[in-house]
Amino acid sequence: MEPLPLALTVLSALLGSIPFGLILAKSMLGVDLKAMGSGNIGATNAARAGGAGFGVLILLLDALKGFVGPFILHQLGAADHWVAAAGLAAVLGHCYTPFLGWHGGKGVATSLGGIFAFEPWLGGVGLATYAAVLALFRTSAIGSLAGTGVCVAVAWVSPAFSGRLAVQVTLSVICVLIVWRHRSNLAALSQKSDSGSV
Repeated sequence: MEPLPLALTVLSALLGSIPFGLILAKSMLGVDLKAMGSGNIGATNAARAGGAGFGVLILLLDALKGFVGPFILHQLGAADHWVAAAGLAAVLGHCYTPFLGWHGGKGVATSLGGIFAFEPWLGGVGLATYAAVLALFRTSAIGSLAGTGVCVAVAWVSPAFSGRLAVQVTLSVICVLIVWRHRSNLAALSQKSDSGSV
């Protein structure tokens, strides 16, 4: 086992576990994100608490958590499986941070940061999909799931990922994790849809 890639993967998990949204909401706004809106510590709830600018700040910081480890490994020429492992570690750290009793965010921004670290064009595809679906449905959860799903689909069909099974599988695992983390949103949307059809 290579010591440097392993160390950077562990570092990615630790960096991913830092709840920037919660910390900055308390220090800058004097509010507890867990007690507001959806109770989530990510950018969408941060925007509800402190406005669009504050939400963008948290989005960038959460994305940076997923970017750093994979980017360094990619620049060092590490194998795909190490780059993918660092990205997954950051997402898991964000979703299940030990600083919040193994609870955390939903992993979308951190995942996007990891994708941008080694395939910026794919990150752009995911971000554009999110923006388009958000504009259409006005629901961040739907945009997040659509953007993540499109990234995974492209990774499996694009020639750029031919022979990169570690990346394809890792992106698929992250997609499943993000869907799982959005299960309450999906249940709420389902109930809303059912009530609207009555």
